[in-house]
Amino acid sequence: MIEVKGLYSRIGGRTILNDINMRIERGTFTAILGRNGSGKSTLAKHLNGLMIPKEGSVTVDGIPTSDEERIFDIREKVGIVFQNPESQAAAAIVEDDTAFGPENLGLDAEEIAQRTEFALKETGIYHLRRRPINELSGGQKQLAAIAGILAMKPRYIVFDESTSMLDPISRKKVISCARRLKSELNMSVIWITHYMEEAALSDRIMIMDGGRITADAPPAEIFSDPEMTEESGLCLPPCAKLCQMLKKSGLPIQRTALDADGCADIIYKLMKGDTK
Repeated sequence: MIEVKGLYSRIGGRTILNDINMRIERGTFTAILGRNGSGKSTLAKHLNGLMIPKEGSVTVDGIPTSDEERIFDIREKVGIVFQNPESQAAAAIVEDDTAFGPENLGLDAEEIAQRTEFALKETGIYHLRRRPINELSGGQKQLAAIAGILAMKPRYIVFDESTSMLDPISRKKVISCARRLKSELNMSVIWITHYMEEAALSDRIMIMDGGRITADAPPAEIFSDPEMTEESGLCLPPCAKLCQMLKKSGLPIQRTALDADGCADIIYKLMKGDTK
C-alpha cells in the first residue's frame, strides 16, 4: 500500500500540495484529475521518491520515501511513465532500453532476458524489440517506456498524463495496456489525466484543486455531480454529459452512464418505458 499523510509541498513560497492524505491499495486503478497547477504531477513525483517530503510522509509498503538507504527499493516498487516517452529512453534499441532497468539492479543475464521478454510481450511490442526507438510512432514509444518500467516488476505504476501527446488510437492502446496490468498482474495503477473518458474506466477518482484533494469516490458518483466537476475546472465525459442533458430535459434518468454501452442501455429502457 502507498500511504500519504499530511503531505505539504512548497516551492518559492507557493503551496503546491496542501495537507494531502490518501491510500493506494494493491490491485486498484485510481484516476487523479484536476486543472493545470492543481498539484497532480508534484504528487506523482512524491510517490516514488523523485521528490522527498519536507512536511508529512509518504510510505510504500511500509518504507518511507525519506529513507535514503531504501530509495532504490522505493523506485523498484513504484514506476512512473511520464508525458513524453522520449525523455525516458535510456538506449537506442527497444530491447536494450527495456533491459536497462534490470541491468541496473545487478541481476544475472538470464533474469534480465526473462524480464525483458516478459515486459515486451505484456505491452504487445515484442515484435518491435530490434527496432530503434526513434523509428517508432508516439504510441509505440510510450508502450516501450511502459515496458522499461514493467521490466523492473513494480507493484505500482504511475501514469503522469501519459496519453496527452498521443493520437486517439495510441491513447486507447496505452490505457488498455494499463488496465490489463491491473486486471492480469494485480498491479496498482495511478492514472493522472485530463481525459474524463479515461478516468471513467477507473475504480476510483480523486479530484485535486488548489493542492488539495477535493473529492474521492467511484466514477459514477463523481460524474453524477456536474456542479462539483465544473467547480474543479473539469468537464463530464461525453456519455455522462448526455445523461445529464436528458435528465434536464425532463426524462426520468435515474443513473449516469459512463460509456456508450451504458448510454445505449439507458436510452433503450426509456424507449420501453423502464425508468430503472
